[in-house]
Formats: sequence, C-alpha cells, structure tokens
Amino acid sequence: MGRRKKATNKEQLLEELIQAIRNLTEVESKIDEYVKTIDELNLRLCDIEHYMENPKNKLTKTGSVNLANELRALRQERRQVKQMWELWKVYGANREKLKQKDYREFLIVDLLKADKALQTEYNYRVFSEEELNVLNGKKISYNNKEEEESDGE
Repeated sequence: MGRRKKATNKEQLLEELIQAIRNLTEVESKIDEYVKTIDELNLRLCDIEHYMENPKNKLTKTGSVNLANELRALRQERRQVKQMWELWKVYGANREKLKQKDYREFLIVDLLKADKALQTEYNYRVFSEEELNVLNGKKISYNNKEEEESDGE
C-alpha cells in the first residue's frame, strides 16, 4: 500500500510541475504580447498630436477636452506597458535565479524592488507644477486650496 501511495504522489507532483510550467509559459506569452502594444500606443498618440497641431483642424472646447482625455488615457496605458517592459527585463536578466532554490526569493524581491522604483513621481523639467496648474485652469489661493478658474460661461 505504501508503494501505491508514492506512485500516486509522483504522478500528482509531475502533473503539478507540468501545470506550473504551462502557467509560466502562458504568463510569459501574455507579458510578451502586452509589451508589444507599445508601438500601437505610440502611433495612436502620434495621430492625436498631429491632428491637434494641424492648423486646418479647429479645436472646439469639447473636442479639446475629449482629445486631452484620450491623450491622458493613452499616456497612462503607455506608462503601464513601459513599466511592465522594465519588470520583464529584470525578470529576464535574473531568470537564472529560478534554477537555484535559495535564490528564487531574491528574484521576487528584485521584481518588487524594481516595481517600487518605477512608481516614482515624474519631476517636471521645464515647467513648474504651478505653471502647469495655471495652464490647466487652476489658480492657487493663499489658503492652500486649489480653485478652478471660471471661463465666464
């Protein structure tokens, strides 16, 4: 009876191992497909930017808001893809750690550390945040509250 239990255990463990490999392969494929979307996102961004800069396209207030919202959504999506690409590079560079049991946790730590580093806030290079707030129609009051400027409508 002890022999039968071990054989069943071996088969179960083999099936779990095969499933783990299939899961890893599936996740790697999903990540690979995800990071490949960067080219399409860049083209979409470029289309909107060229549409906005073309003088023959007169932008309405509603259209400007819609285009700005679409730009924002695409930029946020692009940022997520680029962050995943960076994490994918960390994984690829450290994949060898999966071979050694003692180093597997280090790979997880490396991925989490890289993800945290990617979450840093952007530092404006030319504009100050206040200047951008004014361009966005906000004015800063002296009581530390932001107020939206009315456009007289």
